[in-house]
Amino acid sequence: MNKLVLAWGLILLTLTSAEAAVEQTYWPNGATKRLTTIGPVSETIKTYYANGQLAHVHTMREGTYVGTVKDFDAKGKLVTEEHYANGKLHGKNIYNAYSEYGELRTIIEERYVHGVLRRKTELNARREIQKEEKFFPNGELDN
Repeated sequence: MNKLVLAWGLILLTLTSAEAAVEQTYWPNGATKRLTTIGPVSETIKTYYANGQLAHVHTMREGTYVGTVKDFDAKGKLVTEEHYANGKLHGKNIYNAYSEYGELRTIIEERYVHGVLRRKTELNARREIQKEEKFFPNGELDN
């Protein structure tokens, strides 16, 4: 594998193969701030907190999200997990809320079908259902 490394300022660009590149930026402390892997079809972007913890990861193809998008807090706990198909939310998405002490308080699970919300469930930290809503295919609430 041929490798070409270009560095300027706080950005590092590494060309690793015919059509793939890695771009990396750094925090002043030397920790990675952003890591972008650019492939022939898609690009994956990871951002990090200054402490080195992963903050966000997503993959894009032709300007739209594909696959899983995740956000984390500065201690590495999952805050959001969203799933995309053809640029639209699809499948089970999770949104976690934590107390100021880092304890899981509430979990929101949303289920999408091709970008349309079909079910929203609120759970407590013990994963007991607190509230659940179902939606018609047109997006209206099903009482």
